[in-house]
Amino acid sequence: MAPAELPVTGVACLLVDDVEAAAGYYRSVLSFEQVALLGGAQPQFAIMRKHGAAVLLQQSPPGAGRPPAGPGGPPWDAIFLVDDVEGEHHQLKIRASTRWAKSAATASAGTASTSGTAAAT
Repeated sequence: MAPAELPVTGVACLLVDDVEAAAGYYRSVLSFEQVALLGGAQPQFAIMRKHGAAVLLQQSPPGAGRPPAGPGGPPWDAIFLVDDVEGEHHQLKIRASTRWAKSAATASAGTASTSGTAAAT
């Protein structure tokens, strides 16, 4: 059965340490659409969507941590079915490398600016 033929009857709920940061990752790296950011100034939930699949990102309680690993490793959080896994993987690699390059450039610029200030002092 192709992913497009599967009915969506639920939403995966993932506990995250920072809802806004996780939503940003899902938007910029995984190219999900942000449907909603809920909970006020410090959001407690984000609803994300892509290819007919949805995921609820939920703020984890303080100190909750990840569930312990079972015999086969950590538990699966969610599985997303796509028509073209190689194409999705290729696009993910492009977005992830672009995001990494931007982060590295920003960090480098901050270091250069800090070094320049220290040298001038």
